[in-house]
Amino acid sequence: MGINTRNMKLLAFAMGASFGGVSGGIFSATQGFISPESFVLVESIMVLSMVVLGGMGNIWGVILGAILLSFVPEVLRYTVEPAQRALFGRMLIEPEVIRMLLFGMALVLMMLFRPAGILPSACASANSSARRAAMSAGRALLSATGINKRFGGVQALADVTFTIDHGEIYGLIGPNGAGKTSLFNVLTGIYTQDSGEFAFDGVPLAGLKPHEVAARGIARTFQNIRLFANLSALENVMIGRHVRTHAGVWGAISRNARTRNEERRIEKRAYELLEYVGIAPRADDLARHLAYGDQRRLEIARALATDPKLLALDEPAAGMNATETASLKNLLDDIRNDGTTILLIEHDMKLVMSVCDRVLVLDYGKKIAEGPAARCRRIPA
Repeated sequence: MGINTRNMKLLAFAMGASFGGVSGGIFSATQGFISPESFVLVESIMVLSMVVLGGMGNIWGVILGAILLSFVPEVLRYTVEPAQRALFGRMLIEPEVIRMLLFGMALVLMMLFRPAGILPSACASANSSARRAAMSAGRALLSATGINKRFGGVQALADVTFTIDHGEIYGLIGPNGAGKTSLFNVLTGIYTQDSGEFAFDGVPLAGLKPHEVAARGIARTFQNIRLFANLSALENVMIGRHVRTHAGVWGAISRNARTRNEERRIEKRAYELLEYVGIAPRADDLARHLAYGDQRRLEIARALATDPKLLALDEPAAGMNATETASLKNLLDDIRNDGTTILLIEHDMKLVMSVCDRVLVLDYGKKIAEGPAARCRRIPA
């Protein structure tokens, strides 16, 4: 998706630690005295409970959770004891016990009926319209020469050479273990080839990391669906816009007008892509609640959100029925007609023969055929 995961994790930890450090400084200055007893396990549980109760990922929800768990116990502390004495003339249950019972019941009820919190995280927003790949005359979009990749004693790719032209649907086929996904992983920066070179739109890509490859204009899906299961369909697609987003750390913290406007554009673009792939009515549904075919379409929408010049799809029709596959074919045709080149790994030969302009056939990591699909199917090997 074009996200530098290492830097993003470090940034998240640094931001969290910075706010924690500032809060600790304020706390110690306010208290005037600090000891280990000030930070018992119950206090840690209370802080976590504030986040869970209010709604993780929603700043106002967390603030609401903090108010409730700070204010309500104090109200109970000063109302439970007088109420008991007025009703019964004596204390039956300690206020602290009642407080903890009510606190525990509230958390259990929240987990049952509103697990995302009082104010769950809402969809953020989206970006500018997708750029369309320019059809460069006389130059291949992607060219690979002599790609080799070995895993120990296994030669996954052996001297693979091919080119993909602008605006075509290029199929990558072969039996299981032929090296198709390994080639995908080399092209998208997940693996580094042992030898050989490849260029994208005339620029060498060897040695680039996956997020850098995505930024150059190659987006991919995976053989096994890799969605953010507990985010909505809209939020999943919005994540794909990260590589085309300009808001930095300060924008994320301050939520300034520029950042908010950009998020609105991101949300708008994400919804347009959900309409494009045909699942806009499910925009607010969690990804894990979508039907299998819709999850596949959601993955494609998320990849399209990166504004790719080349869309690499790893077995998008796997597990689909005939109706879903026919619908996928129409979607692939639309994507190509709108200017995006497609690299397709697929075992459904009916789909491959009907949609691909050319195919590359691999077997045991070696290229055994390349050319128009109809011609390659007549080659005995």
